[in-house]
Amino acid sequence: MSAEIQSICRDAWYNCVVHGFSRGTVLARKYSTELRIIAKISPPLIADTRTTLLESDMELNTVLRRGMNAPNTIEHKKRLIELLPEHAKDIGSLSYPKVIFLETAFLLESLRASCGNCSEVLSYFVDPLLKAGDTAGCMMTIANEVCRAL
Repeated sequence: MSAEIQSICRDAWYNCVVHGFSRGTVLARKYSTELRIIAKISPPLIADTRTTLLESDMELNTVLRRGMNAPNTIEHKKRLIELLPEHAKDIGSLSYPKVIFLETAFLLESLRASCGNCSEVLSYFVDPLLKAGDTAGCMMTIANEVCRAL
């Protein structure tokens, strides 16, 4: 799959979450069959070329800032806290792009795991922001949840 197609796929998943498709929402449950089919063939949200770079995709992707305002930030943080209650303190301090990224990773990788593949979640840990800090702790919990779902 070309880098351009991978980027379009990632942006599509981010847009889904920005517009209300998150793990456990009514929209995600209503379209779960379709989302699973798409998730099964989607690339991870982290490009494999990130291993040699110092900056994160989360810092560079403008789609992650779509809909960024105070009410949306509060709403998405609440959703992520519902998914990862043990990280409520960490999530409270995260930026909007990081929250959208983590919400999207949880949705995509949960759907992929429901199709029998939880191995893609490991690729997220090549991103510099997912190796340490608040986002790393959240991502580790997401990875554990995804693997448990299998």
